[in-house]
Amino acid sequence: MKKIILCTGLLIASATLHAQLFSVTESSANPAIVLDLKKNPIVDINSKLTVELDPRKLTSFLAQDKISDPQITARLNALIYILQNQEAILQQLKTPEPGQPVDAKQLNAVSNLMYDFFIKLKQYPDIRKTVDSLYSIYFKNGPTLDKSVYPNPQTYVVKNLSVITDRLVKAIQNDQGINTIKIQLAAFLTTKSERDRKVHIENFDNYSAGNYYEVPRWVSSFSQDDIKAFDQAGQLSSNLNTLIAGNYSALLKQIPDSLNAYSCFTKLISDVQVQMSRDTATVSAEIRDFINTANKQLQQLYTSMRDLQDQKNAGGANVLQQFNEVSSNFLELARDIPVSIQAAENKLSANLVQADAQLKVLIKEMNGCLTVLQSDVTLVKGIYTTVSTLLQPFQGTANSVQQITGNAYSLTLNHLPAKGYIDLKTTGKRENGDEIVIKLISQTLDDSNKNLPGLTLDAATIEMQQVSFYSESNISVILASPIGNSSDVTLKSQFQFAPAGSLLLKFGSRKSRLWNAVNPGIGFTLATPDFNLDGAPDVSYGGVLTLIHNIVSVGLAYNTKTSSSFWFFGLSLPFSTLGLPFGGNVQTQK
Repeated sequence: MKKIILCTGLLIASATLHAQLFSVTESSANPAIVLDLKKNPIVDINSKLTVELDPRKLTSFLAQDKISDPQITARLNALIYILQNQEAILQQLKTPEPGQPVDAKQLNAVSNLMYDFFIKLKQYPDIRKTVDSLYSIYFKNGPTLDKSVYPNPQTYVVKNLSVITDRLVKAIQNDQGINTIKIQLAAFLTTKSERDRKVHIENFDNYSAGNYYEVPRWVSSFSQDDIKAFDQAGQLSSNLNTLIAGNYSALLKQIPDSLNAYSCFTKLISDVQVQMSRDTATVSAEIRDFINTANKQLQQLYTSMRDLQDQKNAGGANVLQQFNEVSSNFLELARDIPVSIQAAENKLSANLVQADAQLKVLIKEMNGCLTVLQSDVTLVKGIYTTVSTLLQPFQGTANSVQQITGNAYSLTLNHLPAKGYIDLKTTGKRENGDEIVIKLISQTLDDSNKNLPGLTLDAATIEMQQVSFYSESNISVILASPIGNSSDVTLKSQFQFAPAGSLLLKFGSRKSRLWNAVNPGIGFTLATPDFNLDGAPDVSYGGVLTLIHNIVSVGLAYNTKTSSSFWFFGLSLPFSTLGLPFGGNVQTQK
């Protein structure tokens, strides 16, 4: 019963959809010719054809008989809900103008937006369970969590948003296996002596040990409502990525080409290097240890500042992740190194510092640079909070959704080659008027398990002709009639039967079936009448015109033995043999 409903649905769909699901181009023609498949087109018998599927039409066609899958619909709606709220949150995100400080007010605004988003997640029934689970994990692992990264449970949930989206995406991907069909693009050659000989289509079947077999091309099939939901999710994820990129770009503008403390640290490290080069005889081991320790730590901090500034020109798919790693490293060093240097300074005796004027100046310069550094820390911390709390988790959602959407049509047909290729020279023996039939066939899992052929979704019949000039040879029987009077011609009747052989030139048409049916040919004929009745053949030659595949012929010839002309008409069986090896003669390759 299900099979009947499926077939009926697809037949109704085919009646409503008039467009071909695939197109065929005679790609070897110059220029290439796109065939009008509604008119049973004619192609060169030696040409190459390109068959191209139309994913959008095919997906819409397959969707005609499909009913929405409640599970897929629910999960798609949950993703759409997340994306819509993320988009709304980013549209509210305000970044200060370049040069303006990132203050506590902005950090509070980011925190409030994140909290609003968390509340929205809790309000959606299909997401609430996962949110509550993450909430419980936060409190269970609270003592071991880095509070600078996860200051509250809301932050933990939002930063682990991938747990929610990955669960939905994985479930949708698993559901696709339930609703799959096999798409097969096949071609068959029908000749005067053979029907439905399998023809190789490159990319859609393989050739192995002399036999053709189909490569399984399983694709997911969704209802039209599901496709609309995929499209909506795909568009939202694309919009979200655009918003993320815009906000990130605006945030990066807050970082000057040179951080406030960068020039100060550049001079400081140079001065430290000078101190390190002082004569060991004039510097105590205590002072040297302090300078070496400070130099090592300041170099680390200076490198992290340079890496952070380089992020303004960084690119690539993981740019947010790179920024978070670099800025997190900077913030960690900017927090720890001043404490470490201060601890090392405290170990120096006051008298020792007072006695060494150069060291005293260096420590003052060092403390000044570390003070200036705090303004950079405030700036970077504000940007890092926004990127790590909102932008990166939101980008993870968008990218996760893009894996299954991006384009619902590429999703459902991502295992199908875009094009297939047929070389007619490799199809074997064929003649003018033979046909190649290309079919697009769908097969359900049930069809496959029961070894059923499936359902033909679309088909096109293409006729083959030798459309460029070519040659043939032909044997016929003619009725020869002498022209005028000759003493050497002793016939007792007006006509004489005689054998004749002809070498003919022809050309076919891509447009006129009448021309191809009449199949005119013109050429040279050699006949052997016996006009003097001496029992020996008279060698004669002349010109000939043939029609209807050489069945009918008419021409003029000259009898070399009687030195007389004659006209003739003839009849032959409708077969020909090979002509000379040039022009558009049928070519066959293995």
